[in-house]
Amino acid sequence: MNLDSATVDAIKEKQLASCPVENKIALIITGNQEDAAAKATFYNFRCYLYDSNGSEQKCSEDRYRYSQLLEFNEQLMHDYGAIRLLRLFPPKKWIGNKEGDFVTQRQEAIQNWLNELCEDEETAQDPRILKFFKLAE
Repeated sequence: MNLDSATVDAIKEKQLASCPVENKIALIITGNQEDAAAKATFYNFRCYLYDSNGSEQKCSEDRYRYSQLLEFNEQLMHDYGAIRLLRLFPPKKWIGNKEGDFVTQRQEAIQNWLNELCEDEETAQDPRILKFFKLAE
């Protein structure tokens, strides 16, 4: 499932409006693709950083495997605590991992996790998150 530009823009605007810090972030999955050689699905990301004046400072595009995101989420949970934050990350094993709807459902669940990162005051300005999503050095 690949999102059209209007849907990407709508998600971005919603995240920016919900981001409680001056330098706002938006983290969006724009689609996914199967990589037969890697035997994996990659999720395509577009990430934005805006300054307090509403000017775009940085935009990055990259692709991540579920396992990369899971490992990063586990690092964040260690620091922030699983109960307080980051409880929306989808589980590793779901029934029907190879079915077509599975990838779409997982993509939606990861997008919900990204929304939570953008809407939390601490994570929205966490240097590790900015670095992971290539919005900071």
